[in-house]
Amino acid sequence: MKSTLTAIALALASTTMVAAPSAAIAQEEGKQIEVSDKARDSIFKAQEAVQAQNWAEAPALFAAVEPNIEKPDDRYYLGYLKLQMAEATGDTNTLMSALSDMEQSGWDPSVNWANEFVNEGIRQYNDENYEMARTLFNRALQSDPNYGEAYLRIGLSHYEEDNSELAFENMSRGIAVNEAAGAEVPETWYSNAISIAYNEGLAGGVPVAIKWAQAYPSAEVWRSVTRYYLEGALESGALSDNEAVDVYRLSRVAGALAGEYDYATYADALIRSAYGIEALSVLEEGAEVNAIDPTKVAFSQRFDQARKDAAADRAVIEDDAAAAMTAADALAARTAADSLYGAGEYQRAADLYRAALTKANPDTNLINLRLGMALVGMGDWAGAKAALDQVGGKYDTLADLWLAYVATQS
Repeated sequence: MKSTLTAIALALASTTMVAAPSAAIAQEEGKQIEVSDKARDSIFKAQEAVQAQNWAEAPALFAAVEPNIEKPDDRYYLGYLKLQMAEATGDTNTLMSALSDMEQSGWDPSVNWANEFVNEGIRQYNDENYEMARTLFNRALQSDPNYGEAYLRIGLSHYEEDNSELAFENMSRGIAVNEAAGAEVPETWYSNAISIAYNEGLAGGVPVAIKWAQAYPSAEVWRSVTRYYLEGALESGALSDNEAVDVYRLSRVAGALAGEYDYATYADALIRSAYGIEALSVLEEGAEVNAIDPTKVAFSQRFDQARKDAAADRAVIEDDAAAAMTAADALAARTAADSLYGAGEYQRAADLYRAALTKANPDTNLINLRLGMALVGMGDWAGAKAALDQVGGKYDTLADLWLAYVATQS
C-alpha cells in the first residue's frame, strides 16, 4: 500500500439513494416511484427477499422481474433492490448491474450517474479492490466522458499497483479534461501527478508542471516546478550548466529559493558560468533572509570567490557593453547583455539583446529568451510575453516556464 499519495482526500459525498420503499411506492425528495401493475407482484417478491436478506434466492427473483418491466419506475426500483444486495454482500457484479439499471431507467435525470459510479469505485478502492474500482471509474466515463475525476481515480488505482506510467497518464488526462471544460482542477491533482513524475523519473511531466504553476502560483509550487524541470533537464543533457542558470533565475524571480541547497546550487552555477556580480548578489540575499550562514566554511569560500569574480566583472562591464553595441557579430552583444542582466541592469541588457538580434549570426532563440527575462525584470509583462513567444528549439520549454510566470503577473 503506497503512503505518499494516499493522503489525497478520497472521501466524496456518499451515494444518495432512495430510502427503503414500500412494495409499490417509494418517496425520494418529493418524487414517487410507482411501479406498474404488471411488475408489482414480481417486484414485491424480490423486495421480500432483500428485506429478509435471502441472498441465495434474490438473483432469480430479480431475473423474474425483467419480463414484467413496463416503465422507468420498474427498472429504477429493480436496480435499487439489487443495490441493497450488492452493498450487503460485496457482490461487485450485482453492484454494477444495479447502478446501470438505475441510470438506464431514466427515472431520475437529475442524478449525476458518473459521480455515483465514482463513489462506488472509491469504496472498492478503499477496500484495495483496485481492478474493480477501475471498472467502476471507467463505467463512470461511459456516463460522462468528460468526468475528469474518474481519470484521476483510475490513475491512483494504477499507482497503488506500482504502475506509475499509467498512473501519471490517467491523472494528466483528468487534469486536461477538467481544464478543457473550464472546470476546477484541485491543486492535489497537479501536485500528486508531478510527485509521481518526479519520484519515478518519468518524462513528459513538465507541461503539467507548468499548468500547476500557472493555476497555483505560490512560491512553494514554483520551487517544486523549477526543481523538477531543472533536474530532468540537467540529467538528460537538455540544458547546459550555463543555460540552467536561467531556471534558477526564474525560481528567484518567483520568490521560490529556500534554504542552503537552493542558494548554494544557484551560486555555484553562476560562479561556473562567470556571472560573478549575480553570484555575489544571490549569496548576499541568502544571508539576508537567513537561508545561509556566511560564516560556514563552504559559504565563506563561495563569498570569497564571488567577490573576486564580481570585482573583475565590474572592471570590464562598461567597456564590454560599449564595444558590443558596435560589434558586427551578435555574440559579443549577447554576452555583454548577459553580464548586464546578471548585474540587475535590465533596461540596458534589453537594449543590447535587441541589438544582438540585428547583428550577424544571432542565436535568436536564446537571445529572445533572455530579452524576455530582462523585460520581466523591468515589469514589462507585455514585452516579455512578446519576446518569449518567439522562442523555440531547445529553449522552448524553458520559455514556456517563464511565460507561465508572466501570465500570473500580467
